[in-house]
Amino acid sequence: RDLYPTAVRLDGLPLDDYAAVLAGARLVVANDTGPGHIAAAVGTPVLSIFGPSVASKCHPWGPQVTLMSRFPDFPTLDEVLAAAHARLA
Repeated sequence: RDLYPTAVRLDGLPLDDYAAVLAGARLVVANDTGPGHIAAAVGTPVLSIFGPSVASKCHPWGPQVTLMSRFPDFPTLDEVLAAAHARLA
């Protein structure tokens, strides 16, 4: 809250409602966390960013998922932005 005071928070939002929010997105950009997996499960395009974890073992899957990995490092911000713009074009 201190770092991003203008961010919209969804405290206490039930999981099914959260999945509905993700289903309405044009693109979800997420690191290796639950939101990327939920977005993939509801069919939303996902740009899944991996760093030190092994993407082949735990990535979200589906035809709408684009994986970005530079193991053991993360992709650069410029690479992620270029991929996001390409997916949204």
